[in-house]
Amino acid sequence: MRCALSDGVVLVSDHYYPSVALHGSGGWPTLLMRQPYGRDIASTVVYAHPVWFARHGYHVVIQDVRGRGDSGGEFYPFRNEGRDGAETIAWLRTRPESSGRIGMYGFSYQGMTQLLAAAEQPEGLACIAPGMTAHDLYHGWFYHQGALRLASALGWGLQMLKADARRLKLREASDRLEQAWANLAAQTGVLPFRDHPALHGEGLPQYVLDWFDHAEPGEYWTSLDVSGKLDRIRVPALHISGWYDTYLKGSIDGFVALFDNAGSALARKFQYLVAGPWVHIPWGDRAGTADFGAQALLDTDALLLRWFNHWLKDSGEFANEPRIRHFVLGENRWREAETWPEETNHTLYLHSAGRANSRKGDGILSAAKPAPDEPSDVFVTIQKCRCWLQVDHRLRADNSTNPRSNSATICSSIRRSRSRNRYPSSGRRASLSTAPRPQPTRTSRPSLCACGPTARRNSSASASPGRVGFLRRRATPPTRSTFGNSASSPLHAASPRASAFGWKLRAAPFPCTTAIPAAA
Repeated sequence: MRCALSDGVVLVSDHYYPSVALHGSGGWPTLLMRQPYGRDIASTVVYAHPVWFARHGYHVVIQDVRGRGDSGGEFYPFRNEGRDGAETIAWLRTRPESSGRIGMYGFSYQGMTQLLAAAEQPEGLACIAPGMTAHDLYHGWFYHQGALRLASALGWGLQMLKADARRLKLREASDRLEQAWANLAAQTGVLPFRDHPALHGEGLPQYVLDWFDHAEPGEYWTSLDVSGKLDRIRVPALHISGWYDTYLKGSIDGFVALFDNAGSALARKFQYLVAGPWVHIPWGDRAGTADFGAQALLDTDALLLRWFNHWLKDSGEFANEPRIRHFVLGENRWREAETWPEETNHTLYLHSAGRANSRKGDGILSAAKPAPDEPSDVFVTIQKCRCWLQVDHRLRADNSTNPRSNSATICSSIRRSRSRNRYPSSGRRASLSTAPRPQPTRTSRPSLCACGPTARRNSSASASPGRVGFLRRRATPPTRSTFGNSASSPLHAASPRASAFGWKLRAAPFPCTTAIPAAA
């Protein structure tokens, strides 16, 4: 069917109807999904086919959004979905098959079309069920703590532009996009990524470049999402998210934001969250090589049916559902909660038989306290340098958090100084004190380490708080520096903060570079 919008653009949709013999001859509640991937797919990668919902008494509408599929207009992600969605809902309420009560469902982009339409407050929209989406596009979809999500943004952008190029009959641009799509994993290696040849071409839409150019939150992003108009959303929502989904943060942040800031008491009270052990596609019992068991196979279609029956048919069957249902990894079972995050404290302890290195080692993390006779371990981290840290994770006799004597061994390679006769003999100790750093004669250039602040080697081998002291040595094999602590120093206060807690430094054979903090 065709829906003519106020600006003359026509949107095309497929309609599925209940059995007249079972559900009467009309006046059915309507389920609407608006999506950019072709209405014939209907997101059946994660949802039941629309026919299934129609068999349960719903008029189901799957619509191509503006500029996609058979719908007219120009596609620019998110820009027109609020108004177009609201006008589609107004049109559906005039249809004889509709009861005038409408719910929306769908995940990913289809989830965002629901939030944007709801913010327009169309009459007749009773509830929504957005899955794996984001109310805030900058923080929840395209950028993470200020860093571009290059793989997902570029990959999705190439997918969308492929359809645009075919639709606009841009042969050369289409060929470039098809070649890039055929080897998608390699595309993030094209640098600078804004200059990727597949993103450029006469007549090709520029929205992917716009995502890259707007690297800070601001008006561009808020004009496309609902982060600045949460108070305009006044309908209940069932949010579906996955622990391994790209948009996990966006989904949960959207639930929390509407729980706190939706525009009506009804909407704030009836925000629900389901968090399963799922990737973006499909919602199954596996993620990578992990198998979460049969419990992970939550019947989300049945859950949606109860949700829509409750709000569109007044069945009341969702009244006893928990506000939050989340799958606990490791336990591989579902739990229920009323607030997010759930107010629970967990104390965990490190254990091993002395060989916790790599996934083939014997290290574990559990709620059981370590036994007094458990051996210590050596951990390795590689950043700009290599660091070895030997940690004794056993508790003291008084069960305090203070480490046992000689509980941390921190290894550091010591480069040869260019000056002469400034090397301590083997085993010589040098204190790391809290006294102000002296101004020694510099004998070499400063050494930068990713594990801590700049460290300068000097003849006294002392350092102020927050700096690392380096010993000198003769041109002999590399040495290991061992920190032995006082009885009162907390384990997590290892170098580079070690000097503030009275650590001692001595030389012993072993190669490494600098100290790293130890975990309690």
